[in-house]
Amino acid sequence: MEGLELVAAGPSAEGTTHVEQAIATAARRLDAPPDRSLVRDDVWEGVPHKCVERVAFELLSNAVRHGTRPIEVNAWRDDGYAVLSVADAGCWSPLSQDFTSFSQDDMSATRTRGGFGLGLFVASRLCQACEGDLSIDTAAGRTVAEAKFRLR
Repeated sequence: MEGLELVAAGPSAEGTTHVEQAIATAARRLDAPPDRSLVRDDVWEGVPHKCVERVAFELLSNAVRHGTRPIEVNAWRDDGYAVLSVADAGCWSPLSQDFTSFSQDDMSATRTRGGFGLGLFVASRLCQACEGDLSIDTAAGRTVAEAKFRLR
């Protein structure tokens, strides 16, 4: 299942995510591996692998297309949540953490970057379906996207 189909399927406590595999699959689809990756806790019980893989793809895709290298991916468990973080040197933060569909910073007909404005929307809804959330902020000159999934 892809993107919106995963969201429509609703939350699921079934499955196990192997985070390194999810990140590697997302990077392979983009043909753009991160410059650094640190996975402290590779197995996430009760978090659907397909959801994490898709969120990893969307966050890596955003970093590759709109950010600046180096791109760093980290994953860990913290206080009942699994956390996937993708950081780049682009220093961008969204106008809103709402992540509405078909929305981009530059909506003009002459924009220089393509896309439909669905990636962060899909990623945020997948996090919500897994009782988590998505946030994007800037810290120390870096864009940091952090996806959280509740462990079950």
